[in-house]
Amino acid sequence: MPVLVTGATGLVGRALVGQLLSEGGQVRAYLRRDDAALRAAGAHLAIGAMDDVPRLESALTRAHTIVHLIGGVWPEPGMSYDLLNRDSTEAAVIAAHAAEVKRFIFLSFVGADPASTNEFLAAKGRAEQHILSTPMEHAILRCAPIAREFGAVIASLGPDARAGVPGSGSHRVNPVQLADVVAAIAAADAREASVNGTWELGDPRR
Repeated sequence: MPVLVTGATGLVGRALVGQLLSEGGQVRAYLRRDDAALRAAGAHLAIGAMDDVPRLESALTRAHTIVHLIGGVWPEPGMSYDLLNRDSTEAAVIAAHAAEVKRFIFLSFVGADPASTNEFLAAKGRAEQHILSTPMEHAILRCAPIAREFGAVIASLGPDARAGVPGSGSHRVNPVQLADVVAAIAAADAREASVNGTWELGDPRR
């Protein structure tokens, strides 16, 4: 049955759509604007704003799973952490429930907590609460910073380097490889048995 991927033009989204299509999946991508590369790859595109509930619900017709990837630590100018991370998730939850979607897969972040003093982590925590408030099956994946390749990330981090990681700036991190995140999402989508839980993903190396 079809799976809808929101945020399909991001780092994880493009890799995931490619993986699901290679496995013979029926993939829909929900985007703000047309994307020729995704269309050429075989994904069916739905265009709409991230908080457009009716448009999302229409895109989710007869879909089994929604993979919600919209969000991030760097909001666009004029956009709040809540709008990008919490509000977009609330809209996806409402639309998915109305469309009778069975499974909701959400990409969160390690340390997500609605009570956090960090705006990003608090927004992710509140987004998780929206998902948990519905009867849909869910897989919440709290990821460490995601990288294409671990060694390149470590090489780029020095005493004067900056990275998009919420926290003090001096704490240790264990970036998780993109391929591992994609594999985890694909496995959660493909699982025949019920999926309900929250998992943290990170590399053993710090």
